[in-house]
Amino acid sequence: MSNHYFIGIKVPEVIGRSIIEARKATNMHETHKTLPLLEDLHITLAYLAAVDESILADLIESLKEIKWEAFTLTTAGLAHFGSAKTPRVVYVAVDENEELQRLQHAVVQKVLGYIELNVSKDFHAHVTVAKKWKSTETCMYDSFNLEKQSFEVRDFIIYKINPASTPRYEQFASINV
Repeated sequence: MSNHYFIGIKVPEVIGRSIIEARKATNMHETHKTLPLLEDLHITLAYLAAVDESILADLIESLKEIKWEAFTLTTAGLAHFGSAKTPRVVYVAVDENEELQRLQHAVVQKVLGYIELNVSKDFHAHVTVAKKWKSTETCMYDSFNLEKQSFEVRDFIIYKINPASTPRYEQFASINV
């Protein structure tokens, strides 16, 4: 059985700590099954699913060919996927960023040379803070208070998913600017 992987941008620890602290002021721990750990906070560029490691090695070499420069991302407040009262995913959005869009597109194009991807969805850069609704209560996240914070992106990471481990995501490889 092949391991599952995704490609993402790690959230810096200082911003991650702010996100975790802001989440503690809400009832998300009661309303959602999954609350990602600090170490697991990221922005997904492409979900790869199951990939054989021999294919992954070739893909990593191909990803290193992407021409890109460091850029800055800025958090943009709390948002959600699904109903506002019972959101399936609650996340911290990031401001629109052309460099991020270009990088994500380049990553997807490289990946498509090796495996199939579901690319029908638009890319919405975000950091998941809670997912998998489990409650009869309404999600109360008005108390989520996170100031805008910026960080420089100088690399992206291929993560291996370890569902039974904590943290769940293990850095498999890193692609630097």
